[in-house]
Amino acid sequence: LSLGVPGPLTKEGVVERFPNIPGFENFDLKKVLQEKLEKRYGRAFPIYIQNDVSAWARGEATYWDTQRFIYLAIGIGLGGALVSERGRSVENIEPGWIVKIDNKPLEELTAARYLINRVRERIRKGEQTNVLRFTEKSDIRNLAIDAISEAAEKQDELALSVVRESAAHLGSGIVYLAKKYNIKDFVIGGIISKMGEIYLSAIREQVKKEMPEFDTSRIRQSRSKTAIMGAAGIVPSFLKSSSPIINRNDENTSRKRILFVDDEEPIRGIGRQLLERAGYAVEIA
Repeated sequence: LSLGVPGPLTKEGVVERFPNIPGFENFDLKKVLQEKLEKRYGRAFPIYIQNDVSAWARGEATYWDTQRFIYLAIGIGLGGALVSERGRSVENIEPGWIVKIDNKPLEELTAARYLINRVRERIRKGEQTNVLRFTEKSDIRNLAIDAISEAAEKQDELALSVVRESAAHLGSGIVYLAKKYNIKDFVIGGIISKMGEIYLSAIREQVKKEMPEFDTSRIRQSRSKTAIMGAAGIVPSFLKSSSPIINRNDENTSRKRILFVDDEEPIRGIGRQLLERAGYAVEIA
């Protein structure tokens, strides 16, 4: 069983905390899962746990032909990982807190809550926008990133302004990280990255403004479903010495069965195809 979780972990699989989910401080997730699985199936299961951003980052390493890059995940918060050796080394770097813009943590100027709060603030000041047309019941209390994204795609001026504002902050953060870690490649993931070219173009524009020599074409959007590859990437039987990608020639895989669990049908389908191609028998739940 391999999974990614939204928070820092010890090497033993103990959750130190979930920043956006209270009540899980020093929670021994690995032990709890082992006990429940053994009770349910009557035998022990090997369990591999990593931070969810690490899983995404490790998965991205299977797609990009680059030795080192930084993966940034922008959602409720802002996470990030420095990836080296094409995914064999993944170091969480907490960019949302180590990077400061005007003495504010970068997370407070880029994450989903920032965009939502900025749009609400400007609506309450009387600015005109169509954002609420894309919001459940047109209620400002139900405002979500999807509504802002859709309004921006329809060229709503307020939505575009807030998206570009957030992207500019992230661009400044990328400049800081590029210099600090001597990195030339960045991958942008998470729910906000789904805003696509509008968001990505604004990031590149800010980076070019602050660091003209940087090749902004090397700031790219994350591929979808990379967490599956990243989760597989820490299971020893999936690895081979020369690549982080699944070893399809491992003669032992034909004797192994895997239970793949996810609440989204598309991900279950991708997981089944991926693992069956690797020679495993797959059960979906």
